[in-house]
Amino acid sequence: MLLLSVGILFTTPGCVFWRLNQFRNQLTDFPAHFEVDEGQDTAVITAYKPLLRPDDMGWLTGLAATQTAGPTGGMIETYHYIKQYPEGHDDEASAYDWLFRLYYNDDDRLETIRIDALFAALLTTDNFTEVLQPMKTGTDAHRQQTTGWWWDDHRVNIPNRTDIQHFFGTPYSVDTSSGQLAYVYIYHLENHDRQWNPTPGDVYLRFEFSPEEEEVVFTEAYKGRIFLQVDLRAERNQVELKRLRR
Repeated sequence: MLLLSVGILFTTPGCVFWRLNQFRNQLTDFPAHFEVDEGQDTAVITAYKPLLRPDDMGWLTGLAATQTAGPTGGMIETYHYIKQYPEGHDDEASAYDWLFRLYYNDDDRLETIRIDALFAALLTTDNFTEVLQPMKTGTDAHRQQTTGWWWDDHRVNIPNRTDIQHFFGTPYSVDTSSGQLAYVYIYHLENHDRQWNPTPGDVYLRFEFSPEEEEVVFTEAYKGRIFLQVDLRAERNQVELKRLRR
């Protein structure tokens, strides 16, 4: 969701808008602008032509980094998301916490993102390309700060309930209010006051499963100000992204 978060084209004054718009264009041609290196300890995404500045991510999501180190130019931002559990449940020894590190080059542009290896199987060039390329011809509602698109190819393996538990562990809660089984996960960003959140956590994830194959058919997620919805119930996979207002 970190890269998807900045795939939004919305009306914003000044250089921030230009950078985010250019970054969005880069995402729609992912192999030409990014390299993905899957290591044993981390998955590494490197931008060939870095664009984003340190304040851009915070402005977009409303979430400040857990820790910032280094000088201007060569700065490192760390985002530590702590998984939340229902009262009385074991904490799985922090095995499902998230750790993202953002590395800026000497020109203060975001060059490299390092992500927990747990997600390395999902963070591939093919997956990014399939999901993000159709964004180029998607729809944008500038006033509502929303963008949406469809992807028709189905090369990406749609995760099932076992896959979700592999990546995220025990759910915070199990929801059947829609008539279908859904898992809910909540994460708090360390040292953040959560003032932007319309949900109980800095990151809120809800995965709804089909009753037959138990594959994910609908997902909604919040990451601070960013709302993401992915609907896999129709022939065309639909994605909607929105930046929530204050």
